[in-house]
Order: sequence, then C-alpha cells, then structure tokens
Amino acid sequence: MDNYMPEMNGLDALIHLVKQPETKDIPVIMLSASLHDRDQALDEGARYFFQKPSPPETILIALDEVIGQSMTVGAN
Repeated sequence: MDNYMPEMNGLDALIHLVKQPETKDIPVIMLSASLHDRDQALDEGARYFFQKPSPPETILIALDEVIGQSMTVGAN
C-alpha cells in the first residue's frame, strides 16, 4: 500500500485494518517515496516499509515471506 493515496492515507488505512477483527491479520507492506512515516508505519503494524523506488527483487522477497506466513497461518 502506498502511504500517499486519495481519500485516506496509508497510515490511516493501516491503523483501521489493524483495529478490525476481520482484517487485523492481513500483512501490510507499505511503499512510499518519503521515509517520513516509516517508523510509525512499522510501529502500527506494517510488516515492511520500502522507500520508492525499491528493487523489485526486494519487494518480491517480502511478498514471498508474507504469503508463505499467511498460508501457514491458514493451515492451522
């Protein structure tokens, strides 16, 4: 998720997702051109925070990890 989006920024969306029982376990990967909100995003529950531009390989590694963890959680 990008931090700067129309209508609701990424931090607000993250906080909302984490507070909802239906969405609290969804892993969130944040992307932003600015590192300004990095620490807060990670403190609020973002699994990763990447500064744009980030190498696609780095993002793919993070996606593999969160998808693999989600599959493991779903299997229990």
